Amino acid sequence: MRSKPLIIGLTTAALPLLTAGAVLVGLPLAQVLLVGAVCALLGGGTTILLGGRTASQAVDLKIEQEALASALASRTEELARADRRYQRLMTTMNDSVIVVDAQGKIIEANQAISSLLGYAPEELPGHFLPDLAPTTERQTIQDFIGDAIAGGTAEAKDLMLNQESGDAAWFDGAAVRIDDRGDSSVQIMLKDITASKRQFILTEKEISFIHELSRTLPLLQDFDQMLDKILSMLSDALSFEGFALVLAEPNDTLATVCVNHEAEDGFVADVKSRVMDILAALGDNIDSSSVDFNLEFKEGIAPAGERVGSQIMLPLAVVNGLAGLFSSKENAFKKEDLSLFSTMVSGISSLYLAYKSYQQVQHLSVTDSLTALYNRRKFFEELEREVERVTRYETPLTLIMLDLDHFKKVNDQYGHQMGDAVLKETAEILLANTRKTDVVARYGGEEFIILLTETPLKGAVGVAKRINKAIEGAVVLGANVEIKVTASLGVAEFHKGDTVDTLIAQTDAALYRAKKNGRNRIELVAT
Repeated sequence: MRSKPLIIGLTTAALPLLTAGAVLVGLPLAQVLLVGAVCALLGGGTTILLGGRTASQAVDLKIEQEALASALASRTEELARADRRYQRLMTTMNDSVIVVDAQGKIIEANQAISSLLGYAPEELPGHFLPDLAPTTERQTIQDFIGDAIAGGTAEAKDLMLNQESGDAAWFDGAAVRIDDRGDSSVQIMLKDITASKRQFILTEKEISFIHELSRTLPLLQDFDQMLDKILSMLSDALSFEGFALVLAEPNDTLATVCVNHEAEDGFVADVKSRVMDILAALGDNIDSSSVDFNLEFKEGIAPAGERVGSQIMLPLAVVNGLAGLFSSKENAFKKEDLSLFSTMVSGISSLYLAYKSYQQVQHLSVTDSLTALYNRRKFFEELEREVERVTRYETPLTLIMLDLDHFKKVNDQYGHQMGDAVLKETAEILLANTRKTDVVARYGGEEFIILLTETPLKGAVGVAKRINKAIEGAVVLGANVEIKVTASLGVAEFHKGDTVDTLIAQTDAALYRAKKNGRNRIELVAT
């Protein structure tokens, strides 16, 4: 038989419990008071049913709900403490942590990675992690995330991300997938290896610079070529708007400033002024008063602003001088730039010495050791080059060959030392009466030969007359002796169809005729 939801009985002592039970089952308080009044009329021992539940059942339900509420509050506090611990860990841990979704979108980033990349922690969420990498590295980052989603974990080496400043930072990464109610995210731990990576790259650049300069040095024919090579390699490794190089030789100081042709005059003047200040500070090593700047415009250098904002200037290690980089931007050079440039400057110093030594060896290999004129081998190299040129462009070319008359008597009568003095004096006379574009050489013994570029036969005869007169009038002084000599000269002009051999043969024939016809005279090729 179904229980009736009526008041059957209740003791007055149970009224407080009834009130609580009524509240639990949702009865209005007025009904509870009515129930209490009925209980009082019926007397003790009466049992009351409320909504099908006894009062004791209602009390048990309240106790259970209070226990659940207490457990929920405890669990909530525990989760709150765990979240605070996680946030403290994310904030204070040294390793970098980024949480991304399956597409690489940043959900959370801790203080360490934010600081390394130059962002505030709240700025990174919402960005896609691959977009923070250089274009060439983005697929690597995406594959790293994809591997973690697919396999649960992933590792990667040498991950590159761009800092907010534009510089690169490198990391080793370890990733783990996090599954939450069907959604997957990836927590990535990044270990900063930027310092070691930059040092490695720096070392590679240094080695590459020295190796490349050493390799190409023997191919460089003059200082301008060497300077162009240095600037090219510096531009590949560093960013700058001006370069200065000062090299102090015993009798000369070479100072070169290189800028883009669009550089402001104020920037160039500022560079020169700063270089002079450093030279003055170097004291006796370099005479700053003798410095004359050579300004060169180089397209490989970035255009400069109005004034110098940053500079690196270092003294050369092996030779007297300095080298400097300049920029119109403030704080343009970083610590690693200074380190790299320091190594490069040391290389420039050492290799400049090597370059000078090489040039000296080259000079000695083509120069007559006694007279300092070109030797026979060098003369023929120049003659062959010039014959090719005049054959193509049909410009004039002449040769003068001369022989000192009776020179053997000088050696026999006064000795070879006085004979050498006569040869040196002759060489000086030849150089004094020819142009820098002409090629003057000692042909052998007491014979000399001159290649006159862009000079027709009439002009060559005039040169020969001046030389003949100067030699005849020269006096070589020895110990209580004055030595005078004369010379015989033959002159020949290059004609279409001539070769090096035929031109030499014609000039030699003219010289032979001058000696045969009485010496101390000039003869031309017989026509």
